[in-house]
Amino acid sequence: MNTMRRFLLRLLNAFRPEVAEDDLAREINAHLALLEDEYRRRGLSPEQATLAARRAIGSVALAKDRHRDTRSIAWLDDLRRDVRLAARVLARSPGFTSVALLTLALGIGATTAVFSVVEGVLLRPLPYPEPDRLVRVFGPPPTLAGIDGLPSRMIDLPSQTFETLRLADRAFSHVTGYMPTTMTLTGRGDAVRLVGSHVSAAAFPMFGVPPLIGRGFEPKEEAAGADAVVILSEAAWRRYFNADASLIGQLIVLDGRGESSSA
Repeated sequence: MNTMRRFLLRLLNAFRPEVAEDDLAREINAHLALLEDEYRRRGLSPEQATLAARRAIGSVALAKDRHRDTRSIAWLDDLRRDVRLAARVLARSPGFTSVALLTLALGIGATTAVFSVVEGVLLRPLPYPEPDRLVRVFGPPPTLAGIDGLPSRMIDLPSQTFETLRLADRAFSHVTGYMPTTMTLTGRGDAVRLVGSHVSAAAFPMFGVPPLIGRGFEPKEEAAGADAVVILSEAAWRRYFNADASLIGQLIVLDGRGESSSA
């Protein structure tokens, strides 16, 4: 309990030094007065007693510094003095201060942005079970190479290769294909351009993420003519359909074509 009390007092003295400074000045003056009285009782004159008392106590400034070190937290006290000194110096040079603050702001902002990208792309794992087992397969690299000798871009996987991989059930637990697309939603007020993907039925089982409501795609719905089924993202469901749970199985119009909503 006493240790905690001493720590709290030292912390208070570090942030409110003016209160302790008054006590310290009174304490030093009291010591000097006691010493002067002692020397006067020994027969010294008042002037001689004052000089003897100051010689006995030593440097008053050094005594105050030692007292501050014992009653406060040294590094906090130093930090407070350094901040006050820096503030005074910067206040005398407003132009330099503005440039320094702008440089710091740009540096901190750029560092934060770069770290956010690195953390999101490289450090944070994908939000799926066993993300380290997910593999993206590209098609054969194009013959035209970039300036570093690597392919200038990766091309899509041919449909024959995709089917071969899907049949190789010993190599992969799931194989799914996707193709980015955009579609125009009509019949719900103003026409809205939605961004999505054509995906095969194994997409949701592969990622281990079931739809929030409704069901996923079925293998038979991969065939042309039977693919009029759409799974809405939660954001699109809430924004354009008011999170209507009865939407499952209803028809919505995308690019002028009726699609059945499965989730």
